[in-house]
Amino acid sequence: MTLVKKIMVAYDDSELAEKALRLGLEIAQGLEDAQLDVVYVTASPSSAFIGVDDVSTMMKVMNRRGELALERAAAIAKETGVNITYSVLAGTSAAAELLNHAEKTGAELIVMGSRGKRGLTEQFGSVSHAVLHGAKVPVLVVK
Repeated sequence: MTLVKKIMVAYDDSELAEKALRLGLEIAQGLEDAQLDVVYVTASPSSAFIGVDDVSTMMKVMNRRGELALERAAAIAKETGVNITYSVLAGTSAAAELLNHAEKTGAELIVMGSRGKRGLTEQFGSVSHAVLHGAKVPVLVVK
């Protein structure tokens, strides 16, 4: 039996994302040479914003929010001894970005909260639901 070595944690600075991060860290600590990839997805402006003069500033603010969230994640993980990478991704679909990143980086397990900070997207289908059904690797959803 092959043990998981590459774990991706979807992190959006919500309470459930923190629980997912802590669980991912716990799993990684129990595995020799495990790598944890903590990923924050920021929403890219939709076509509705194409005519907005200050899209560049808006994207900088959104990316900075992602960086700050990952700084908080790093503070949580600081003394675990786990090999961790951090990524801020941008896209119109958080689920698609997470799935693409997992495949591109060779993640063997995805850990995420059942609901995050995206509020209105729940009306159109949750990110965790889309990842759960679209992933080619096991997904652990934290409630």
